[in-house]
Amino acid sequence: FIHVLAKHSRPRRKITSDRLTAIGSRTSFRLLAHPMNSPSPRMHMYPATRPDRQPSPWWYYGRALYVSRRDYFKIYCLLMATLGIPMVFVALYFDVKFMKIAALGAGTVSLFYLGYSLVVGMYRMYGHPGKRYIHQLLRESGTTDAAVVADIHIGTYRHSYILADLLPEAEIHSVDCWGVEGDPDEIAIRDVRDLECAPTHHPRIHSSGTDDYTLPLPDASCDVVVLGFGTHEIPDDGPLETVFTEARRVLKPGGKALMFEHGVDFHNVIIFGPVISHVIPRYEWSERFLAHFSDIGYARAPQAVDLFWGTRGEEIGSTSQALPQEENRRTARVFVVIGTFTLISLGVVAYLPQPLLVAIYLGIAILGVTWPWLMIGVAILGDRLTRSQAVTSPGDESPAA
Repeated sequence: FIHVLAKHSRPRRKITSDRLTAIGSRTSFRLLAHPMNSPSPRMHMYPATRPDRQPSPWWYYGRALYVSRRDYFKIYCLLMATLGIPMVFVALYFDVKFMKIAALGAGTVSLFYLGYSLVVGMYRMYGHPGKRYIHQLLRESGTTDAAVVADIHIGTYRHSYILADLLPEAEIHSVDCWGVEGDPDEIAIRDVRDLECAPTHHPRIHSSGTDDYTLPLPDASCDVVVLGFGTHEIPDDGPLETVFTEARRVLKPGGKALMFEHGVDFHNVIIFGPVISHVIPRYEWSERFLAHFSDIGYARAPQAVDLFWGTRGEEIGSTSQALPQEENRRTARVFVVIGTFTLISLGVVAYLPQPLLVAIYLGIAILGVTWPWLMIGVAILGDRLTRSQAVTSPGDESPAA
């Protein structure tokens, strides 16, 4: 969920599974994270993982919201400063009916987009439905079985668990390729890395790190290499090219390179807000795949995720289907939503007395700042209630998605 700029490359550090130390009882939500490269410990109001237990989909969904909390708050403050407070002041102080309608319309539209982001968009990407787009990627690319898989990421092991579930015979090499000495500059990435440690309990998931973005795997040793959401955070002034070159190196001839990433489009703007603008556009991903692989394919998952795949062949640059071109944002949907809530606001203002209207304005303001934390709480509760079903011994049951 999740999500954001990291454009500076520094020498990497070794990843270990004891990065986090929980303080207090197992039921406490307040944890003290100790990354190896952190000059001072940081407090988090979200539970960290344990190396001997697989996090639930609820935990990953809540983590995505938690690391995005600053972005939600910044957007809230910007909207309140530029629209909310000025419009409500003019509407009530000068008793301007048009401004009352406009203020209520702006507030309800903002809540609609916030609710969609929190309850629908982020949950479909990082919660229980998040397994589906990885399954679609495997199906679309013809990757029905594999013996050795390299999952390349920047500190989250969610995809490794899902791949281990979908490819039950595969050995998963979960490679943290975040090559930064010290803390990442982007706070959200720091939070992601603080809260999740490398797993030690799963017999088919083997965690490791990179040395200057060089994968710790032999040449032609993998059937599949998977690149996930964090790929766009790898600096593109050399390290990102190294990762793609390394992906080709470790693939066997005929092996598949797969990637799922966010896109810069209407759907993702609703989910993530303006912060999504730093993500690499899908047509640039197409160019990178064309430069390293053959039989390139592309599909769009219903969860607003772009799916790419290619094959290590003797020649490069061929395609198996049409690839995405330049982006065109679909603004018509924005105007439909705005128009709908403006009409609703017109009816509300026409029939409600002003005291109730003031209460509605206040309710919108309070819900706008508290809703993200309410959903984080729901995710924590869901994780606690389903924890007894979480995998502690992969021999007992298959990993949860």
